[in-house]
Amino acid sequence: MHPADRAIAVTYYQLEEAIRQTQRLETIWNHWDSLESRGLSTIQAAKSEALRSLNAGPDDLNEWIEKEERLRDELQTQAKEHVMWPLLEPVKGIGALLCGSLIAVTGDISKVESVSAFWKSFGLHVLPDGTAARKVLGRKPAPGERLLPANP
Repeated sequence: MHPADRAIAVTYYQLEEAIRQTQRLETIWNHWDSLESRGLSTIQAAKSEALRSLNAGPDDLNEWIEKEERLRDELQTQAKEHVMWPLLEPVKGIGALLCGSLIAVTGDISKVESVSAFWKSFGLHVLPDGTAARKVLGRKPAPGERLLPANP
């Protein structure tokens, strides 16, 4: 794996973990805050106990949010410096964050022979008749074959 691909993958998986931690802490805060607003007096103790069980204090949520934002920016910067960015940038709907995510989950792109082969790995290739590859009702896709849903 190319060092740039590895760095992007590391940042991507760190970002995924930061998102999970942020969501977990937000769930606790939002749930308990909604109960607290109804005037339930034991809620503060329950919130503190829940956060202690996660080894989390009141400032941890803000720290995870800041870490998530920093990792997003870092992943976008790394993606814009990657060799695949000029190929993915013109594609409508693919920004630097998605580009970095694609690079992270696809692995070593040096094994891909062409841009067409890269798109085919996602099931986004074009058949010889010019149509998009789709699942055929009643036919199972070959191992590793990713296709669009079948037309009804």
